[in-house]
Amino acid sequence: MAISMVRFLEGVTGIDVLGESRKKEEPQQPAETKPADPWDRWKRTENEVLKRGGVIILDGATGTEIERIAGRDSMNQFGWSCSANLTYPDIVKEVHIHYLYSGSDIITANTYCTNGNVMSAAGLGSIREKATRSAVRIAREARDEFTADQKVKREPLVFGSISCHPPRQEPGSGFDSGIWPDVGTEIQNCQQHADLLSECGVDGIIVEMVWDVGHGDRAVAAACATHLPVILSLSLPIPDKGPLMEAVRGQLATNTPLKLGGFGDVTLTEAIIKLTSQRSNIVAICIHHTPISLIPHCVAAIKAAWSGYVGVYPESGSFEMPHWNYEDLDEEEFVSHNEVWIRSGVQMVGGCCGIGPQYIQALSTTFKKEIQEQESTSSMPPPPEITHVPIPNIGRGSVSLEGAPLVPTAAATTTATAATTTSSSEIMTTSIPQP
Repeated sequence: MAISMVRFLEGVTGIDVLGESRKKEEPQQPAETKPADPWDRWKRTENEVLKRGGVIILDGATGTEIERIAGRDSMNQFGWSCSANLTYPDIVKEVHIHYLYSGSDIITANTYCTNGNVMSAAGLGSIREKATRSAVRIAREARDEFTADQKVKREPLVFGSISCHPPRQEPGSGFDSGIWPDVGTEIQNCQQHADLLSECGVDGIIVEMVWDVGHGDRAVAAACATHLPVILSLSLPIPDKGPLMEAVRGQLATNTPLKLGGFGDVTLTEAIIKLTSQRSNIVAICIHHTPISLIPHCVAAIKAAWSGYVGVYPESGSFEMPHWNYEDLDEEEFVSHNEVWIRSGVQMVGGCCGIGPQYIQALSTTFKKEIQEQESTSSMPPPPEITHVPIPNIGRGSVSLEGAPLVPTAAATTTATAATTTSSSEIMTTSIPQP
């Protein structure tokens, strides 16, 4: 049939005369690949690990590892590690890479202190969103590089963190000493942070440092409103030695229930009931930033009020805002503690402040031997060397990022040398106030 006649018939009848032949001749476009749904990712991890009787390996400390590598001046006086995603992005990525190669199934983006409650109080409210976006991007890039490098396919999850870290906590003060905004502002800050984490593509949200039921409830509500998988992490942030610990041990000796935060009127069990009520997307409850000696008692309290997955990631050392005081912890001793906790029903283990990649590697080697045999780190190249230019005096809150002072000051400022970072491919100019 002549092409002209075909076109005439199609024009008159509206029928695609050559439709079938065209379908055969035209190349089929590949179906667009849709990113995996966060719940699909979680269910896959749950099915591959937890429902087979395995243990999920969390990562260890992020903020204290950044400080260990970059130095004490990398921490902000009132915002702790909140600005490190912009000032030390390559070191943040290095920390994630180390945990991934150590066997972590879940890594947490460095968003613990990038919420509006902490950053506004630290004078960094204007860069809150940029710091959060950078943190999630860095964590996802680290995960993607690790996944592409593997010989055996394993795709860890990237969670974002919302914490109840006290805003503008004074050096040496306790966790009940923060300067919090009014409740309405606190709720708004929490929800903005949770929504931003979801927008940035995290696989779930971990609500950390829940030492108070009021602040905890506001953070958990924001996380659950995103409909992402949520891990709730409770804390008893008390020193391992001192009068407060002695008081807690006295309570345990008389079978008095542990209190959330180690003090106050709300027990751990009561807090769990309050924080989990009608929140079906909470997938696990963990205890963290808590002395190792109290972990067994906390696990028992969680299991008395919660039938789901239970996790533990303790600390080692002590915190004196904005710095961590490191203490030597024997790796075998750390693994032995975790063996006891796992036998008591814990399914997720990792570390908090002071617990670095070597401890996560020890956990992974012990509890995921079958994976280690197939996925030997010796067959993988080591994490890339990091090139960075340290930014001086950031720990004293004396550096500003793009005009946003780390700590409000009336002092005159001078322009310092610009610092460059290899991963961000951008130059950040710092201004350092005169002492």
